[in-house]
Amino acid sequence: MSRSSMTRLKFGWNLGRRHFSTDRPATKVVLLHFGFPRTEFYAKDFLFKRALLYYNVPKRIQQFIPTTLMSNDTVRRCIERYGERESFEATVNGLSKEVETSLNRLVPEYGQISVSSLFYFDDLSGTFQDRVNSILRERSSHIVFMPLYSHFSNSLSGALIRLVAQQIEESTIPLSGSKDNSQRFLPNSDISFRVSLIHRWNSHPMISQFWRTNLEDKVKQFEGVLFVAPVVVEIFIKNTGFYFLSFQRGCGNTEYRHSVWANCERVMSDLGHPVPWKIGFYNSWDDWPIPIACGK
Repeated sequence: MSRSSMTRLKFGWNLGRRHFSTDRPATKVVLLHFGFPRTEFYAKDFLFKRALLYYNVPKRIQQFIPTTLMSNDTVRRCIERYGERESFEATVNGLSKEVETSLNRLVPEYGQISVSSLFYFDDLSGTFQDRVNSILRERSSHIVFMPLYSHFSNSLSGALIRLVAQQIEESTIPLSGSKDNSQRFLPNSDISFRVSLIHRWNSHPMISQFWRTNLEDKVKQFEGVLFVAPVVVEIFIKNTGFYFLSFQRGCGNTEYRHSVWANCERVMSDLGHPVPWKIGFYNSWDDWPIPIACGK
C-alpha cells in the first residue's frame, strides 16, 4: 500500500451520525492496544515483533535478529509482578463492557452499539490481519477504531492505525460514488460499512475527571503531586535497500510531552487545591531502543 493511499484512508475516517446501512447492527467500536505478554517466552516474542515494527526491519534480515537476547532482569521482574495481577486483556474486556453499556444508554440515536478489544500481540487468536478481517465481516454498518493510548504518538497509536489502515486497504474496496474512502465493501460479498477513527482523545474531560475523582480526597494530605508517564521516542527510518538506519528525534516526541503536560494542568486546575506538581517520564519495560536515559 502506498503512503498516499494510507493517508487518504486515514483522513477519510470521519465520525458522524449517518449510517451507511440501517438494516444491520449499527456501530462497532474497537479498542486497539498492543497488549502485554504474561510469560518470559511470550515476552521474547513480543519484544522481537515490537522491534520489527518499531524499526521497520526488512523481511530479508529479520531472521538475523537474535530472539534469545530479548530478555533481561528487568523484563523477568516485570513479568513476575504482572503474573500476580489480573491480565491486561481481562481488564480491557471489562472496560469494553462498561463503555458499551454507557454508550447504549447515553447515545441511543446511534442504534445498537457493541464494543470489543483488539490486541496486536495475541498469537493465540490468529494473526492481527485475520482478526481485523473478522471484525470487518461482522456486518456492522459503522466500525470505529480507537487506540487506547490517549496521548498520540507515532510509535504507539500511529503504528496501530497504520496496521489497521493497511489491512482495510488490502481487504476492502471504496464504495463507488462515495465522496471519501470511509465507505467500504468487501469484494465478492454483500458486506459494506463505514469506517471511522478516534485517535486523539487526550483532551477529553473524562481523563481529568478520572484523576480528580481519585485525588480530590487525598491531595490535601500531600505536599505535592508527581505525575508519571512513559517515555515515547520517535524515530525516522531510512531504508537503503540492503540495510536500514534509525535516527532518534530527541528523547520523546514534543507533541506527546506537551499533551501529557496539558492534561496534568487540567487535573490540577479541576482540583482547585494549590499544591506543587511535577511530571516524571519513565522508560517502559518494552522501550526501544533499550536503554533510554531521559527525564524531566
